[in-house]
Amino acid sequence: MAKLTVKIKKSDGQSLEFDLEGSDQTMANAIVDKLREDPHVTFAAYRVAHPLIGVPTLRLTTDGNEKPVDAVNKAIKELITISKKLMEDAKKIS
Repeated sequence: MAKLTVKIKKSDGQSLEFDLEGSDQTMANAIVDKLREDPHVTFAAYRVAHPLIGVPTLRLTTDGNEKPVDAVNKAIKELITISKKLMEDAKKIS
C-alpha cells in the first residue's frame, strides 16, 4: 500500500485546497462524496491535473460555521468507520 500524504496548497478560514499524494481518484472521490453530505460544506470537488501524474487535488469551501480542515477530518473519520464495518461484515461471510 502506498503512503498517503496530504500537501496543503491553499488554506484560509473558509476554503482549503490540498494534494492527496500517493492516492488515486478512488480515495479523492470517496472524500468528496462525504464532504458533500456535510451541511456546512458549500463546495467540494477534486481534479487530476494530468493523467500521468495522477495526483488528485481536492478543494472545498465551507459556510464559515466549520473550518475546512475539520470538515475533511470528519469526512475521513466517517470513511474509516464505514471501512471497518465493511471489513467486519466481510469476515462474517468468509
